[in-house]
Order: sequence, then structure tokens, then C-alpha cells
Amino acid sequence: RIDVPDAASLRCRKITISVWVFNNNLAKISQVIYKGSLNADGEAYSIFYQYNYPASGVKIGSNCVTAVGWKGSLFKQQAVQGSWEHLVTTFDGTVYKLYKNGALDTSMPAAGLIDSCIGGGLRFGFNHTRYIASTGDGCNGVIDE
Repeated sequence: RIDVPDAASLRCRKITISVWVFNNNLAKISQVIYKGSLNADGEAYSIFYQYNYPASGVKIGSNCVTAVGWKGSLFKQQAVQGSWEHLVTTFDGTVYKLYKNGALDTSMPAAGLIDSCIGGGLRFGFNHTRYIASTGDGCNGVIDE
């Protein structure tokens, strides 16, 4: 688990995130990258595994209210447990796109800019403490650049 303290440079209004993931357990939710505080304040963007599918999201128009305004999607292609996958998410203020292993997987309209909420650091391999006891959102695998 890596925690990067909140900074203005992490409060992106548009974003591209690229990450390699080797997931050891698809039977649970597994957080890869999450921008938000330990109590879920300052949320902005995320890449995670929703059981058998990678997923990603950005927060738009929430006025920095926790758990409000998430726009995103599951990838259409199922994840493959025990193998490396390259996941990319892009958001340009109008369209949200998810790429898996170099190919466009999902695209959806999402107008607006990512919320620029103060207070949430960038977390690799860990979500927030609010739901950890019930969902086990830690990453069960390896994350690479």
C-alpha cells in the first residue's frame, strides 16, 4: 500500500491513468488506484476490480459530497486471474474511455470536469477505511507502472 498526501497536482480536472495489474483474487473487490481520504472525503477518481471485471470512475458535479457524482463503468471484458493486464482510463471532460490491453473496451459520455476536492490523497492498493471491514478493498495482487 502506498499513500501520497493530497496536493493540488493530484486534483486533476481531466485525466489519463495507466496501470499494469496482476490480480491474485477476483472473488472480492480489489482497489488499484483511489484518489480520496481515509474516510472517503476528497474523492475524485479510481480504478478497481469489481469481482471478475476491472472498473473505473471519476466524480463530476458532487460539490465534494462523499459517494455522490461518480461516473464510470465496468470494463466489458472479464479479468483474467493470475495474469498481467494493462488498464487505461481517460477522461477529457466529455467522454470517459476505458482501455484494456491496448484496445478500447468501453466508452461513455460524461460531460463536466472532475471534482477538485481538497483532502484526499492518492492511494495505490488501498481504498478508504469506511468499508474495509465488510468488503476488503485492499489490492490482492501486484501493481506496476
